[in-house]
Amino acid sequence: MGPWRVLVVDDLAVNRHALSTLLEADGRAIVVGRASDGAEAMRLLKEQAPDVITLDLEMPRMDGFTFLRLVPGVRPTPVIVVSTDSRPHSVFQALELGALDFVVKPKTGDISQATEAGRELREKVLVAAEFGGRARSTEPLPERESTGGFRASGITCVAVAASTGGPPVVQKFLEAFTEPPPFSVIVAQHMPPRFTEALAERLRKHIKLPIGELRQAEPILRGRAYICPGGLVTSIKSLAGHTIARITPATTERYTPSADALFTSVAEAHGPEAAAVVFTGMGNDGAAGAKMIARGQGRVFVEEPSRATLPTMPQAAMDACPRARVMTHEAIIAYFASAARALATARPPLR
Repeated sequence: MGPWRVLVVDDLAVNRHALSTLLEADGRAIVVGRASDGAEAMRLLKEQAPDVITLDLEMPRMDGFTFLRLVPGVRPTPVIVVSTDSRPHSVFQALELGALDFVVKPKTGDISQATEAGRELREKVLVAAEFGGRARSTEPLPERESTGGFRASGITCVAVAASTGGPPVVQKFLEAFTEPPPFSVIVAQHMPPRFTEALAERLRKHIKLPIGELRQAEPILRGRAYICPGGLVTSIKSLAGHTIARITPATTERYTPSADALFTSVAEAHGPEAAAVVFTGMGNDGAAGAKMIARGQGRVFVEEPSRATLPTMPQAAMDACPRARVMTHEAIIAYFASAARALATARPPLR
């Protein structure tokens, strides 16, 4: 399909030109409008009916936050925020207001000259245009929705993967634990450096679990949640009867934090007591690692692709693990909250 129609919103003409050049480079997208503020963007949204919008947040007259609040009532359209890394909390506010995802501008300011940032933006814009505006299925799910065949006992570590659309789902997942569960929770949410630390800080205000961004050689303890640091590769390893974090630079990994690396190490460290959860996202990160957890007799849960914000990541995991339990994210959250309560009554208190 395509070419996809893009509306570029930025208060600087040089940025609008750079973004347009980058997005139109390979013919898969065409920029149908360029706006210098939210008010002009609102007019173009009505006139041009774009498939996707790239949005700056700090603009005169009408800023990006106000624009995001108005979009659903005018013409629901997926939005990718293009932001600096100086204000991570502004990005999280934009995600709460409905932005689908974000890309960090390079410090040079010209994203068209930054190979990695440019590739990331183009990929996110194209995926958002194809899937982000689709109507999600409301049909009843098949029998695979039930949790039959999955035992609640024996879980010691739950590894979670999420990408585009993930932060609100991850927050709901962690909020469901009304008291520390008798297993650890490690989250690989695709984000750049600094943003994962801000995510952990933000989650700390909403959940009851102790949570923080993982540090090198930090012990992994039951009853705690951990966010893998952005831009790096997190794995865990057993050492002298304890499990600790191992954090290394990314080398061949396309997505970071790498869910595949995390899941594979969790499979090695916890075997049949490991559980993997794959939520919304683009790409296939987590599929190979989930397969390793399944091979080790651990449990794999995948968000139903037709109900996910973006279906590609859960679909890849579902294809890799035919025996995975495929459920809505609400059902996955309810299952683990229930499992945590059942395990808490069956085991001695955490130490």
